[in-house]
Amino acid sequence: MRLFEYEGKKILKDYGLKIPKGEIVTTPTEAEAVAKYLGGRVAIKSQVLVGGRGKAGGVQFADNPEKAKKIAASLLGSTLKGEVIKKLLVEECLKIRQEYYLGLTIDPVAGQPLLMFSREGGVDIEEVNIRTPEKIGRMLINVCEGLHPYSGRQLARQMGITGKALIDIGLATAGLYQAFRDFDAIIAEINPLVLTEEGLLIAADSKFELDDDALYRHPDFTVNDRIEGETDLEKRARQLGIKYVELDGNIGIAGNGAGLMMTTVDMVERFGGKAANFVDGGGAGAKGGSGEGAINWWDNIIQLVLANPKVKVLLFNMLSGNNRGDEVAQGLIRGLRNSRSVPVVIRLSGTRQEEGRAILRQAGYTSYDSMEEAIQAAVTLAQEVD
Repeated sequence: MRLFEYEGKKILKDYGLKIPKGEIVTTPTEAEAVAKYLGGRVAIKSQVLVGGRGKAGGVQFADNPEKAKKIAASLLGSTLKGEVIKKLLVEECLKIRQEYYLGLTIDPVAGQPLLMFSREGGVDIEEVNIRTPEKIGRMLINVCEGLHPYSGRQLARQMGITGKALIDIGLATAGLYQAFRDFDAIIAEINPLVLTEEGLLIAADSKFELDDDALYRHPDFTVNDRIEGETDLEKRARQLGIKYVELDGNIGIAGNGAGLMMTTVDMVERFGGKAANFVDGGGAGAKGGSGEGAINWWDNIIQLVLANPKVKVLLFNMLSGNNRGDEVAQGLIRGLRNSRSVPVVIRLSGTRQEEGRAILRQAGYTSYDSMEEAIQAAVTLAQEVD
């Protein structure tokens, strides 16, 4: 999971690194007020989880509060590389003497943290890595020994750094490494790490990417608003623990098992239809055991699928194993009653299928025995109502 720049900078500050003065804003008026407070020229930086913001116009500069307000108005709500800009970081402009690059990642071959430093920091560090990789110094870190300031100084000295900057870079390196370890990061970068005309070493930007498998240790960071291209329904599904992907068709699909659901999507296409979604309700439903929890699970899945206004027909394809057919049927019916009305095609087979089909018949629904026949019927209905 990637962190926003302002979140990464807060971490850096907590670990002893200097960052520019600035505030997060969500309105043009707030941007104007922060610019007035900071005085002088300010940088207005879009808070999105994509690289290359500067080249794409996501970082702009203002000489006065009025210009800051105007720039903020043009950026907020706009799209940058597919992401909607909802927040801006308004910061003081720095008088830069030198730009460096400082970063940590995991070396995939050695399986150890890899420290990287370059005197060629800034927006073109990727080009430096491609064209002149020798300008980026690298050092593997022994996790048992950790990374101490002298290691950072050693690498910086190898890259030609001298004087007081050498001491400050060593301290910054140690702080970055400790943050890297404490937050279970797989990437931690400062680009640029700038030396100002006043002789201060300041993290002008930050990039943190945390290990998804360790997020339970960092509850302060949620995945909301971090997934590129995530729709409102996909976000809602994620919050419910449902595996759901929105597609561009008009046949809503629900059922159990990733394999069965992918096969269903493919067969819908083969018969001339288009699926509106992929959803796998099997795993968590099975874990939920039986009873009201399982019924509510399927109720939520049906409501989620039918919340998509593009859905004209619902195709429910179920081969129950751990899931009980009678409870699945009850959840399906409850979900249909709690949602808007559309034509429904059902195939319910497997554990307690007869009990489930009886419940469906009492509610006025029938179940197909054949998966192919059910899918063909759904495609035909979708073509009729579209």
